[in-house]
Amino acid sequence: MPADILGQVYEEFLGKIIRLTPKHQAKIEEKPEVRKAGGVYYTPTYIVDYIVKNTVGKLVEGKKPGPRGGVGKLRILDSACGSGSFLIGAYQLLLGWHRDQYVKDGAEKWAKGKTPRVYQSQKGEWRLTTDERKRILLNNIYGVDIDHQAVEVTKLSLLLKVLEGEDEQSIGKQMALFQERVLPDLSNNIKCGNSLIGPDFYENRQMSLLDEEEMYRVNSFDWDAEFPEIMKKGGFDAVIGNPPYISVESINKGVTEYYLKSYQTAYGRVNSFSLFIEKSVSLLKHSGFCGLITSNRILTNTQLSSLRKLLLKETFIENILTFQKSVFKAAVDTTVLTFQKGKIPDKQSSIKILYNIIKLENNEYQLNRVKHLTYMNNYGHIFNVKQKEEFTKIIKIIEKKSIYLENICEVKDGIILGSIKDLFLSDSAIDNRYEKWLEGNEVSRYHIQWTGHYICYDDSLIKEELKRKREKARKNALDDKDFKKLSRSGIWLRKPEIFKKEKILTRQNAKKLIGVYDDENYFVKNSLHCIILINKYPFVSEFMSQNLVSITLHG
Repeated sequence: MPADILGQVYEEFLGKIIRLTPKHQAKIEEKPEVRKAGGVYYTPTYIVDYIVKNTVGKLVEGKKPGPRGGVGKLRILDSACGSGSFLIGAYQLLLGWHRDQYVKDGAEKWAKGKTPRVYQSQKGEWRLTTDERKRILLNNIYGVDIDHQAVEVTKLSLLLKVLEGEDEQSIGKQMALFQERVLPDLSNNIKCGNSLIGPDFYENRQMSLLDEEEMYRVNSFDWDAEFPEIMKKGGFDAVIGNPPYISVESINKGVTEYYLKSYQTAYGRVNSFSLFIEKSVSLLKHSGFCGLITSNRILTNTQLSSLRKLLLKETFIENILTFQKSVFKAAVDTTVLTFQKGKIPDKQSSIKILYNIIKLENNEYQLNRVKHLTYMNNYGHIFNVKQKEEFTKIIKIIEKKSIYLENICEVKDGIILGSIKDLFLSDSAIDNRYEKWLEGNEVSRYHIQWTGHYICYDDSLIKEELKRKREKARKNALDDKDFKKLSRSGIWLRKPEIFKKEKILTRQNAKKLIGVYDDENYFVKNSLHCIILINKYPFVSEFMSQNLVSITLHG
């Protein structure tokens, strides 16, 4: 079985744990951190290939093979490696590149000596020796993951890749030739730890906010101590991967405070994907390449403006990809970014943008180019993938004569009811505690299509239900760790005053900006944003649904 397929199989189980119930029955459940992220999803091979080609592929251009060649000095990292799909992709590219270079340079020459790099198979094909495959793996491939199971799966996948295509006879011959074990030790390459949290975490007061279980789960990672030679030389040559999307609000308070203090772009409702982007920039060597698949919130979310500014100032963004349909099973719209650290764009440098991608491998997409300087000059450094240079001048004229929304209103998110939502939603207003309940799919341009649902938004009732949930969890839990897991609710409440007033509602996820005026005091789910006017400006909802505004933000 190919190593990448095996990795896909293992990844299905990485997010699971086996728990014994009080009746001694085995139950498979998602790990808490996986539940918060919406699951574990395998990255499609075509995306892995694209990112590897536009990062590692660029690094090997014009270089020579062998331990003394330039490629032998390259260090490639996935800082949230999961089952190792990106590292397998990078390793495969390096194996193919080395073989082709040796053949091009004269395979017979590289098949001689004490350490031959290639040999000829029984079918007459030139193949890399197992020793050469091991050398490339140990020299070039590095990974970190917070989950020790993921680390072991990555190691296994890479080791199987070393042996891919070999048989007992060919391995036996090479063992006799090299007089050493067939499989290498990857403990110095693939390590377990939290890529986002350093040892300085324990130096601050956050220690007092953590219990023993949380301390174990934090699993801080010291990059300078774990990869000393690499960090002394400036960092990694390439950082690739698909880091997790986990809301920081769902993490321990001490960890949240650490993120807000330690990351210059962390602001507001921080998500782990934005922290991984900033961390990737810091781990890159000057002129190093990065390729990540991440949330499309990076493109226009106002709270990520400082992260976009960081990318525009410290890197040259080469490619942005957005997809017509979700890449994963989860309803998360994704974006691929590739960039090079330290390369200074000139006034004419442009970013290649592929958007509305249907099938990347078949070139089914729309193409655009936007100047780096244009995005730098956009308000909030918005990455509008459909932006046209001729339209930018018009936008600038409009901005000069405009009132900014932030000066006349405040924005609040809706309610997350988590695991207890079914207990508080109803098809009728049973008593005066019930309020009209609205979700994102009920809001369209200029119109609210309310489906008749209500919410019982009674603080005391909600607290009582949470108390019952905790008591039930305590009764069924095997230990304190199990109790914490069973008692989590995922609830995120808001002050009722936010909803009991006139406001503008906008959809959180929509192809175009949708704004509608609400004068019926709807309580809303977190799939909607509430724009609360400081003064009465009902015209704002009309304005926000206009094509011009939508084009300004989304193209």
